[in-house]
Amino acid sequence: MVILALAFCDFSPEQAARREMLQNFTFPHARSQNWNKMDFLCQDEAEYLVRYINQAIDTRRRAVLDVKSIILKVCASCDVSWGVGKEHS
Repeated sequence: MVILALAFCDFSPEQAARREMLQNFTFPHARSQNWNKMDFLCQDEAEYLVRYINQAIDTRRRAVLDVKSIILKVCASCDVSWGVGKEHS
């Protein structure tokens, strides 16, 4: 991600045009329609995450979880959901 950020850091007309083309495929501006969509997707995935953790907890209120894989799955699910229909918006 750092390389991508550096590739678009100058303000030449060419880079401005590239940033404009990529805008629909990057993190949305705060309080925009896309921001609200991203917020909804993340909240939905967070609910699944909490439900999964609660199911994994045993009767002694303990659980051994591979947190990294769980978080990666949540992020991947958000990313996939975000991309669905994106080319048509």
